[in-house]
Amino acid sequence: MGLVFHQGSFYVSHRAQDRTGAVSRIAADGTVTQILSGIEDSRAEHQVNDLRVGADGRMYLASGPATNSGVMGIDLAPVVSLHPMLRTRPCKDIVLTGQNFQTPDFRTPDPSDTVQTGAFVPFGTSTTPGQVIPGTAKCGGAILAFNPANAEGTLQMHAWDAQGQMFAAVNGYDIRGSRPVNDSRDATYRVQAGASAEGWQCGLHRLPSGTEQCRGHSVRAQREARPGVHAGRTRTTPGATVRRSVWS
Repeated sequence: MGLVFHQGSFYVSHRAQDRTGAVSRIAADGTVTQILSGIEDSRAEHQVNDLRVGADGRMYLASGPATNSGVMGIDLAPVVSLHPMLRTRPCKDIVLTGQNFQTPDFRTPDPSDTVQTGAFVPFGTSTTPGQVIPGTAKCGGAILAFNPANAEGTLQMHAWDAQGQMFAAVNGYDIRGSRPVNDSRDATYRVQAGASAEGWQCGLHRLPSGTEQCRGHSVRAQREARPGVHAGRTRTTPGATVRRSVWS
């Protein structure tokens, strides 16, 4: 949850009644007005959190992604039971390599049942090479910017800071779910305007393309990584846009 005071009111990030990510304004008289909602990824384990006001008057919201590594897994069984169509939602259109991961199907009474699940799709859904997943402004794993006077109408995926640089902190992946990842690092990235980070696991951590985690992935990115450094806050750049296009 994030909390910030701006122009006489408090603004708080939270889950809405439908469990999607949301932002509400709390006026001096106690009136609560929800100004933004519908961020689907927040229904999973990584909800919306940090909230800041920029020098440009816009608000910047950290939106966490659903899933551990892009694949709805058995670790999210309680969430899938509540929201069967939940999936990670990208910010930009992406093209899949069609990798699928086999895990036990917790939805059936037979413990021997298994199911194939791909990236950026609901649990139990297979993907194919070249499949396109449409992007959305209300995405996970991003810094979302908006004018608090018209949050729904001005929502964008932009970021800034007074020094003209953007730094993004990334939590490493866990050994859990349908796509467990071992020895993943927490890293801090300097993001440049127009740069592209491609690949869920490999693009973030620069793993060799021959490793098990990266086989079949596209790894092309323009960025400066600082492996092993974890930052608890994201800093942003005027006009910088984080763009992703090819994922596994």
